[in-house]
Amino acid sequence: MPTGWDTGAYIAWANSFSLRGFGYVQDPGFIQFSGLNLSPLLLLSGIISLTSSELMGYVAFQVVILASYLVSTFLLSRVLRKGLAYSILVFLFLVSDSAFIRMTRDLYANLLTMAFLQLSLVALARLWASPRRVTALALYLSSVLMLITDIEIGIFGLFVLWGSALMTTLRERSDSFETRSIFTPLCASLITASILWLPYASSYLSISSVTIAGSSTLDWSGLWTQLGGVVILPFWIVGIAYVTYEIREGRSGIRSSILLSWVLAFVSFIVVSLFFRPNLAYRVALLLPIYFLLPEAIMLASNAYRSLGSIKPYARPLMILVLLVVATSISVYSATTFVTQTSSDATSPYVSIGEYRILSNVSNYLKSNNVGSLSTIFLVYPPERTYDPTGVSQWTNLYDNWILATVGPHLTYYGTFENFTKHVPIDLASTNEKATFEFYSARFTSQRSKSDLTLVVVSFLYGGSRLGLIELSQPVTGAYMSKVSFA
Repeated sequence: MPTGWDTGAYIAWANSFSLRGFGYVQDPGFIQFSGLNLSPLLLLSGIISLTSSELMGYVAFQVVILASYLVSTFLLSRVLRKGLAYSILVFLFLVSDSAFIRMTRDLYANLLTMAFLQLSLVALARLWASPRRVTALALYLSSVLMLITDIEIGIFGLFVLWGSALMTTLRERSDSFETRSIFTPLCASLITASILWLPYASSYLSISSVTIAGSSTLDWSGLWTQLGGVVILPFWIVGIAYVTYEIREGRSGIRSSILLSWVLAFVSFIVVSLFFRPNLAYRVALLLPIYFLLPEAIMLASNAYRSLGSIKPYARPLMILVLLVVATSISVYSATTFVTQTSSDATSPYVSIGEYRILSNVSNYLKSNNVGSLSTIFLVYPPERTYDPTGVSQWTNLYDNWILATVGPHLTYYGTFENFTKHVPIDLASTNEKATFEFYSARFTSQRSKSDLTLVVVSFLYGGSRLGLIELSQPVTGAYMSKVSFA
């Protein structure tokens, strides 16, 4: 069973797209409305269509995204440094990078956007070295795709691309032809994406995590983990210092420009998030290319070892000891991170395969009895509300996504069976639960278009009393159903 909180949301969009078409999922009233962030969703829809299976299609989708990211990382590593040893170091640090492992669970729009960013940087570097139309076209296309995959991260990518281009042209004193060859595809991609986003901008801004005021609490533990903790953080800072030194000395060409621009973009975004959206700092931390900065620190240590050894031979043993300590520290921490981040506790799915099958059986039953999904109302009252009262909205949304992923568009009501049928008040445990109740009540009232509905109560989605459910039929194991009328 695929892991990750957003897995149900991805499959829900693909399922709704196949059932109701493009116009439906592009309606701002659609719960999974994503504006023009369509690249991963259309890719998933296509793969599910080819495999004829939601779960198998999603697994294949994961493989395609990961392959794209790994290929782009390899290509960029070869552009930054020609040596194979550097690429091997990059991948060794990548597979044990906490941020990368976190994204592989369900942040596939993040991964694909970063893959397009890395491909754009590859094209930018090659265009600077040898201006060609094919390379310019590659830079244009990858930049546009980056902006229609995840617009927030795509804007971060624009800062990296433009910063790299500006820093390179200024450092190298490029002539007008070289400058035009670099900035023409960048300007064209920005104009194209702006025109494409224009019809969706206002609707998307109202739901974007950047504009919606979330929790003001900063997850210091999560942020610290993504940045590498006390062991890794000093080494990538050394890597940044080395890259900055090379910039000052006029060495390394476009490599230092790319890495320093990436770091400066990260610093800018993390500072803004800390001041205005502290809850997003954890997500911004995922964008720092630690797997490219750590090899720079290793290269610095290697160069220092060779230079000191030739000047002062007695310093070799000391340098060997330092290198061993550094290598051991990074290796132990990386191995620990990999084991921790891939443990069963960290990777267990939020919805098990058994629970998924219950929802699939409900879907099959409704279809076989010609019960339209829009004539079906699901009662959601998460059991998790008892120990996570401030996370009720998130748990409800998670389960609503999985219903959408298996059954399709439907009606949802938050509350107990007694509250729904007899208007018995709910003992609301938090302001979050109160807001959730009011939101789903209002949406149910506005979306209900029929007077005769089929009520469905799925066991693992319901944490209320089971006494009232006895009077309902149980045509599917783990689910109760009944006809209700609002006439």
